[in-house]
Amino acid sequence: NPDDPNCIKTQEITVIDKQFAQALEIAEKAVAGDLPDRTKGATHYHAYRITPKWAASMKRLDQIGNHIFYKE
Repeated sequence: NPDDPNCIKTQEITVIDKQFAQALEIAEKAVAGDLPDRTKGATHYHAYRITPKWAASMKRLDQIGNHIFYKE
């Protein structure tokens, strides 16, 4: 979005930036399927503070931080 005030900043980011290089490496691994699935195959999740109707019909797999993960 050329009207975004951060547009110029994002165009200046390169792999010289250590944090960007690390983020790019993680993204490449994720796309390739080379990261462990910490959600244990979850297909759905929600914040722990709420309980969606669909959660009752799902198998609860795990909670990571403030999110609960489920599988059909």
